[in-house]
Amino acid sequence: MKIPEREYTSKEFIDYIQDHQEQVFKDEPRKHWLKIYCLLVSDQRWKETLFSSNELTELGEIYKAVLSHAKDEETTYYVVEYKPGLLLLFTSAKKEEYKKTLGALVKKTRGVTQMWAKPDLFQRSWKKIIESTDGYVYNFISRRHKSDETECQLRPSIQRRFNYSGEDGQLVMEELKELYGAIPESVRIRVNKNLKIHLTNRGLFSAQRASSQALRIFFDYINHIADSILDIKGISEAMKFEFVRGSGSLSHLQFPSIVSGIIKFSVEIDQEAVEKFISNTKDFSFVDCDVQSGSLKFTAIVVDENKDSVFNISATESEMLLIPKYRTTFDSFYNFYELVTENLDNNAIMSLNE
Repeated sequence: MKIPEREYTSKEFIDYIQDHQEQVFKDEPRKHWLKIYCLLVSDQRWKETLFSSNELTELGEIYKAVLSHAKDEETTYYVVEYKPGLLLLFTSAKKEEYKKTLGALVKKTRGVTQMWAKPDLFQRSWKKIIESTDGYVYNFISRRHKSDETECQLRPSIQRRFNYSGEDGQLVMEELKELYGAIPESVRIRVNKNLKIHLTNRGLFSAQRASSQALRIFFDYINHIADSILDIKGISEAMKFEFVRGSGSLSHLQFPSIVSGIIKFSVEIDQEAVEKFISNTKDFSFVDCDVQSGSLKFTAIVVDENKDSVFNISATESEMLLIPKYRTTFDSFYNFYELVTENLDNNAIMSLNE
């Protein structure tokens, strides 16, 4: 994916893509879908945090990022700051190229993460696309984790993953959710005979072609979910541990200040679910765990292995406290909330502990 290097407004960039599809994708070795990766960032320094100076070129309101991933191989992304804290990265990169370039950067960089949509928000978003286009789901991936306490009819303690293709995709998806508690994480929609789109709960939107209809669907989609996503980011960002200077006669002293968060469950969490959660959670380690049965009490120190941050948790069967401890940034809490939602309770709600 390439566009002429000149200055663009965000609107001019989008207009150029849809009006010059052949030129934009003409150098591709094979027909690639347009992909848009949605990222959350902590502040305006994302340009310095995420990219080096020789990787980033300013083109008016947008940026061109060229990332190397093998000898003489590069992948290009065009970056639009859609809202403060929300970036859209346009590319034709294959999945493997993304993992080696942008995906690797996001995983290890503090203050950056992929956008994630809660199960109920993700469901509303793809259903809204179907309702507005008369399209249908032709493929989806749904998953249930073994520690998930959300209700289902058949064998709730079994971990499951379904990859289904068929014109009755939406009906099958709803049946799998009711019977097996499997929640969709990837949905492919045939909008019409000329356009297929793909969206995931991890911030990827892709389209078979960069048509005006495809881009309109994307911006309707991101407008629908952006405020809810940024609300969760804001809650995650507000959690912090810091030292503040005293006032008056104590101005020469510094005192610890903690803003903690809380995750409230919609179902009761038991000891078995917690132990499965601890043993199956990736990217986070649990230290000094204490799990007491009966009326559940669970405490632990949590280490984000990717971002090198540390926080404490303290849980009962109905809620979990998140207490910042060391080098925490919003992405650690945001990603941990995702894990809790997907592994313990699909309807869990996070807020500040006020």
